[in-house]
Amino acid sequence: MRLIIVAASLLVVALAMTPEEEACAAPLMKQLAAEKDVEVKKFVTKCFKMMNAGKKEEVKALVKKFDHDKLVKFMDDYMQGPCEIFRSEFENL
Repeated sequence: MRLIIVAASLLVVALAMTPEEEACAAPLMKQLAAEKDVEVKKFVTKCFKMMNAGKKEEVKALVKKFDHDKLVKFMDDYMQGPCEIFRSEFENL
């Protein structure tokens, strides 16, 4: 049920995506569905929603509060391939 809610939320966000974001969305969804760490799922979902809404300062605050080891895992696991173009956005926060 939670996966459906996450997928629906991200689908709503997908309606306002750039081509780069669209290319990243499918692999990100696949990885997110397999992610076992609930904190990471919430973090990824919330960050991308906020970034798409232009709330960069709020994302910056989330990144600062998020567990450092989990942030490194997120960057290594999720910010690869078509999502790599967004890696710098998180690294610069």
